[in-house]
Parts: sequence; structure tokens; C-alpha cells
Amino acid sequence: AVNYGAILQAVALYQKLEELGADVEIVDYSNRSKSIMDLNFIDTLKKRGLKKAIEYTFIHKNRMIRKVKLQFFLKKHAKVSKEAYTVENIKSADQKYDRFIVGSDQIFDIDKTAHDKNFLLDFVSDSKKKYSYAASSGRVDEKCITEISKYLKDFNMVSVREKGLQERLIKSLEKKVYRHVDPTFFYNKKFWSQYAIPPKEKNYILIYTLSKSKDLLKAARDFAKEKGKKIIIISGRAEIFTGMKKVTRASIEEFLGYFLYADYVFTNSFHGTAFSIIMQKNFSVGLHKDEKMGNGRMQTLLDVLGLEECYLKYEDGKVVENQIAYKEVEKIIKKEVECSEEYLASIINN
Repeated sequence: AVNYGAILQAVALYQKLEELGADVEIVDYSNRSKSIMDLNFIDTLKKRGLKKAIEYTFIHKNRMIRKVKLQFFLKKHAKVSKEAYTVENIKSADQKYDRFIVGSDQIFDIDKTAHDKNFLLDFVSDSKKKYSYAASSGRVDEKCITEISKYLKDFNMVSVREKGLQERLIKSLEKKVYRHVDPTFFYNKKFWSQYAIPPKEKNYILIYTLSKSKDLLKAARDFAKEKGKKIIIISGRAEIFTGMKKVTRASIEEFLGYFLYADYVFTNSFHGTAFSIIMQKNFSVGLHKDEKMGNGRMQTLLDVLGLEECYLKYEDGKVVENQIAYKEVEKIIKKEVECSEEYLASIINN
């Protein structure tokens, strides 16, 4: 996916598996012909209507530039398979690897994967080779649970990211389902900061959103006005954001830099929330009104880390500025990471 979190979690999981002693590759698999993320104008017009097709025209060039930058970071910091696999030849990968791990992003979201069963390791013949790590479905509904359960029953071990997904799968699969921390938390502020490029801007509030949110934008504007700060928004959408600088082509290094040097963050993204925490920022999270976007990932993360106060809220007409005691948060993250490392080590050493 052309998404900062998708690349960063992949690199983090890759590097952690290497540290634990595995010889690791990221399987370069694409079902692009099915994916709504890579449709051309005509396909977008047919499948999603005129409005989305026009939006595609405006964002396509920036998206392709961003895609090149993100893939460069991935290939620089992780080993990607020389073979480019497709629906037609993915079965040949089964003979090459001793273990397969799917995760840790929304790989269980059947709409995002276009119901492609290869993301659920259907091409792997031996169930002992099948694992997931902190995989997400984005949202949890009966249709999704029913479909993914058919394939997850054949997994050796299943690990997910959301509590809600974990609970539903335990009932459906009738076996143990683990919940683990996103791989980006394997590494701390110091580690990720080594990649960060300092932005030219200073004294700014950062917004990072995956879906439109008038409430979040209003809150950021109100907060920035009160504090006398500029606003930078990282967004790949065609939307025009009045009174703030829009960043559409940031590299991974620039993305990390914007978080590292922000004075405060407003986000409705899981990895926006994650990197606010990793970079030890004070931040506010706005939940999605559209259930399809899925709030469970962020809710689980904030609940586990004891950061429930970080949901966006107003008091006396002003945005509540959260002040986070990160020493306590770090202790919880350490325990989560230790548990997650044990799980990954068991896959390698089993």
C-alpha cells in the first residue's frame, strides 16, 4: 500500500525477525489488477463513480511520486524477494520459504485485499508454515470474520492487533488467538529519529488523517490559533485545506521528521497515533464516524497503554491539551514488546 504506516511496520517486523536470528525476505506480491488502490481513471469511473474518478486525476501524480519514495525506503532497509509474485505464480513461493508471517497492517480487511485469499496464505500447503503477527482487519463485522476464519483455521498460530478482532476470532476459530503490539513499537524514538529529516518549518501543529474529519480540522485550527502556531497537514487527498500547509509527497524520512519536530499532533490514523507515542508527543485522536474506517485499532492501542485521555475533547470551548507521562507509557510498551518478541522467537525456533 502507498501508506507510511504500511511501509514502516513492514520494515520494523523485518528488522526484528533478523535480530531474532531469521533469514528474512518480504514477499513481493501484488494483486494490483484487483485492487481499488491502483485503478486507472476509467476503472475508477466504472467502479467508484465520477467524483472519485475526478479525484483520482488530481492525486494520481503525487501518489506515484510518493509510491516511488516509499518503495525506495523499503528496499533500502529490508530485503525484498527478487521474484515479483502475482496471482498466477504465487504458489511457487511455497517451496522457497520455511515460514510465512502475514501482518501487521490491515491484511485481514477483505475489502482492501479485494477478497484475495493469498493474503490469508491459501497458496501455502503446510499449515505448520502459516502464521500471522499483529494483523488487522480494520473493522470487525460478521462477513469479514466468517470469510477470514475459513483460512485462519489452518494457521499454526494467529496474532492480531485489535482486542475486538481477537475476541471474535477466539469464538470463531475455537483456539488461542494472540494480541500483539504493532511492529513499529519494537523500536524507540532514538531508533526512528536516525531516519528523520528535520522539516524547514518550526513551531507547528501536525495533522495526519486518513479520512475527512471536519471536527479534527476545526480542533487543530482552534488549538493552533490559541497557541500561536502554524499547521502542517500530511494528506494524499485532493481536498483543499485553508490556512495550513499541505504536504503530499513526503518521503518516509520526511514523514518521521514531521512527527519528531511537531509541537502537538492531531490524527485519526493508527500509525499517526503510534508515531505520536513513539516520538513522545502530546496528541489528540479523533475517532472515525464512518465505521468502515475502523476505530478498534486506535482504541486498543490507547486502552493498552493507558492513554484514554488522548481522545479529542473540548472543555470550556477549548481543545483539551493532553500532557502524557511517557515514563509510565514506556514501561507498558516494554512489556508488550517482550511478549511480542517471545511470540516471534517461537515461530523461528519451533
